[in-house]
Amino acid sequence: MTDLAGNGLAAQINPIAQDFTTAASPVDPTVVVFDLVGGTSSDHSGRVFDANISYTIYVVVDPAAGALNTAPAVGAVGTFGTWASAGNLGADDNIIFTTSTGTLTGALGNTATVAQPAAVTNTLPSASYAWTGATLNAVAAGVTELGLFTRNTAVGGSSANLWNGTWAALGDGADLGGIVQATPVGLLTSQGLA
Repeated sequence: MTDLAGNGLAAQINPIAQDFTTAASPVDPTVVVFDLVGGTSSDHSGRVFDANISYTIYVVVDPAAGALNTAPAVGAVGTFGTWASAGNLGADDNIIFTTSTGTLTGALGNTATVAQPAAVTNTLPSASYAWTGATLNAVAAGVTELGLFTRNTAVGGSSANLWNGTWAALGDGADLGGIVQATPVGLLTSQGLA
């Protein structure tokens, strides 16, 4: 190294090459995120569920809008893709719905407070899981064992496929932890999606 006058740096006796590359943080393979607001989903593990892993599956939705986005915005980090081998999911796996506010508004303007097998609502196929308010037939969201997620609001709704295969425990009345909560800080970043 030299200055503008051509003088060498006296302290530079043994120059050392500096490497400023950093490795990406590893993602948690027990977490799968379907971000239906940003249009991305976790893409680790080849997007294949493993029977030997107990998963926490997060589905991120808008608290009030019915639109589900499966197309990432221009410049977004990540892509959206369905996961395969849902037959490897069981009663030890959980599904959690998250929104920016921690509430999920349903078809009658109600706030979803109950997560349960959908057979009790009489509005979705029996092999489903639903999020409802005090009025059980006012479903805010539901997902079938085949991975079809449906969002219902007072202003409309839509559907998106989350996985291929059949999550049999989803339709057998198992409590799969289907709560609604505020999206955990760092959730998308932890999956390389933000």
